[in-house]
Amino acid sequence: MAIVSQEKMDWLERALKAKEGSLDYAIARDQLIKRHVLPDDEIVESNDDYWGQFKQ
Repeated sequence: MAIVSQEKMDWLERALKAKEGSLDYAIARDQLIKRHVLPDDEIVESNDDYWGQFKQ
């Protein structure tokens, strides 16, 4: 059995209801990262390898 705070459940619900890519989704996702529900995004180094992946 797992116990989740009401606050975490509220943010999970907001994230699920929001359209991915919307401001509401971004805010909910950020709040879930702050509460350690979701892992933080990896920091991407902006170098030639990174930008090279977008060349066609």
